Amino acid sequence: MRTFASCQLMALQGSSQTSARTLGSILVEVSLRPEGDHVAMDFWGNCIADTELGTVPAPSTGKFEQAFLSKLATITGQQIATPKSTSLGLDAPAEEPYRFRSEFDPDDRHWNPLRTLHPGVSDRTAVKMYVKAPIATVWRATLQAAEQLAEIRGAAVGGIDPKFFRVQNGSINTDNGHDWREEFVTTLTDEEDYGVRITVVRQLRVLSRDSSSWRGAPSDAEIESWLIGRILLAVGVTDGSQK
Repeated sequence: MRTFASCQLMALQGSSQTSARTLGSILVEVSLRPEGDHVAMDFWGNCIADTELGTVPAPSTGKFEQAFLSKLATITGQQIATPKSTSLGLDAPAEEPYRFRSEFDPDDRHWNPLRTLHPGVSDRTAVKMYVKAPIATVWRATLQAAEQLAEIRGAAVGGIDPKFFRVQNGSINTDNGHDWREEFVTTLTDEEDYGVRITVVRQLRVLSRDSSSWRGAPSDAEIESWLIGRILLAVGVTDGSQK
């Protein structure tokens, strides 16, 4: 984990020692595609660190990724060419736990002021949950829940992609008449053994005090949890949580 820890995260945890323990989770994304007689692989990884101010992304040093690729080369017995990588800022959403909500205040920003104290906090918040049901059933329930959200919150449904089971509500680029702008993206992923993973990512921007600009803000995860809860209820999970 120390290959992902930064001095800033150490300071947040109240320690200046490089041996300080960093808690969090490592995210690895691997995408393969055939290209002639070889396979191209897009690979990146990073760490989501847990701090007193919530979950925050910790930029990678690249050591973990190189170790991963070296191990892959050993296992496959194949040469893996690794062109010089480009360091990009991680736009990973901060994850918040799912908590069933039967309703939410439609006239509230639903932001988390405490998490705004961290200078690098993400304006994208993700909430996830699994359900044991056919993905086609969950997809129908997702579209139904998206329409309900549009009616209650005024976040219009758009960007429906049935191939990748993805639907969007609202847009951070659209004026909704409030002092906030938001965008919800709900995605389904069939993970077989675990069931269908429902992921709702909300991006939130709020108007500055002098009304001169928009700035990113973290979500309180209430609407995201409500949306997942509506999907679960529609597929027959009556208490809003997956057993």
